[in-house]
Amino acid sequence: LTSNNLTEKSINTQPKQKATQSDIKEVSIKIDRTLIEQFQTKVIEAKQKLQSFMSDIARSIYANYKPPVTTFRIRLNPANMGTISVLIRNKPITTSDKSLDINLSVSNKQTLDAMVENKHLLQQSLNKNFTDNEISLNLGSGGEFDNSSQEFENQQQNYSQQNNQSSTKQLEEDEDETTYA
Repeated sequence: LTSNNLTEKSINTQPKQKATQSDIKEVSIKIDRTLIEQFQTKVIEAKQKLQSFMSDIARSIYANYKPPVTTFRIRLNPANMGTISVLIRNKPITTSDKSLDINLSVSNKQTLDAMVENKHLLQQSLNKNFTDNEISLNLGSGGEFDNSSQEFENQQQNYSQQNNQSSTKQLEEDEDETTYA
């Protein structure tokens, strides 16, 4: 009796073998052709709507850009899609090309996920709108760019102050020229 119990236990403790290809059962499901066509149509429509969405965002970014630094918010409709905070700044120009950093902070996770998954569509749309610029696109979730946004707003204020000072100086020089002329 004791030896039989030991034999049974040793058999039960051996590792099970992996299933082989011949052990796997195949199941076929027949799907109506019209259902397949409807599904394909819905996928195509969704891709077209996504492309249109990305183009709309790119056009909005282009329309609102004012160099050297721009910040604004896009409110999406329907409202449950959230908002997109946009931060655009000129990169320091070290070469002859014009480069822009575009940072998008998306408040809704599903909207962000869709944008990240289709970032190439947004990049293409931005490249079509900003034809003279090299675009660096960054996507993040709400608040991720808050520190850099404040930094860029400070840069924008400094730029505006410098422009105002140089404009005032230019006006003074113009007045001086008219006085001496």
